[in-house]
Amino acid sequence: MKFRRALLFCTVLVLVAGPLALCFSQESGPRKEARVTLVLPVAVLERKGEKETIRILPNMIVKEGDKITTMKGSRVEITFPGSTVLRVDENTSILIEGLKAGKVKTRILPSLAGKDKAKVWGKIYKKEEGKGLEVRTPIALTGVEGTVFRIDLLSDSMTTVKVYTGSVKVVPSRVMPEGEDTAETGYKVTSPRQVSGPRQVPGPREVTLNEYTVILSALEEVTLHGGNINEKPVPRKFDLTADSLDVWVKWNLERDAR
Repeated sequence: MKFRRALLFCTVLVLVAGPLALCFSQESGPRKEARVTLVLPVAVLERKGEKETIRILPNMIVKEGDKITTMKGSRVEITFPGSTVLRVDENTSILIEGLKAGKVKTRILPSLAGKDKAKVWGKIYKKEEGKGLEVRTPIALTGVEGTVFRIDLLSDSMTTVKVYTGSVKVVPSRVMPEGEDTAETGYKVTSPRQVSGPRQVPGPREVTLNEYTVILSALEEVTLHGGNINEKPVPRKFDLTADSLDVWVKWNLERDAR
């Protein structure tokens, strides 16, 4: 009888303590993986090297090389290590290009709905040396501490970047270092070369990043056009009240405030 009671006590202890121990181990320490923290209602994921897509579920781990696609009326939120958040609006497809050493690199692919915009929203909660978030279209984007930004990409690769708090560095991909190209948008970086024309032009010269880099501050925006290759993009102010009337913007601002 005593043996049976002892066995029953041990069984109950394992059943109760087991889940508690599991919960404790899950909560201890910072989360190191990128995970889906919200999906509304249906989106799909394609793993690198796999042909079939799988339905995205909350808490699903996101890996380097993953392609995430939202359908009409759907949205996805991904939280990366360090609490950096990237949200993807409907009819948008993004590629996770890098997740190494805290440096998140992503690419927005052309809109699935033709004339519609592909849209993402990013929030970087904390700046850490050597870490950050980069979103690429025909431009490269780098956020800094306290940054909240949004990117809209049209099917013709025209890209608009808006900054709500903090500051963001925008660099057109055509002047990125040699060898870095944006094949998805039709841009490719090549060496400087002579340009023929009816008038004399200067010889080949190195195009520096500083010549075309734009620093956007809070409540500033910039638009880059696919064919605009000779002019530095010019930032302009935008009205937050008017901008907040957009359903996508309003939803993100409310979610950021939680």
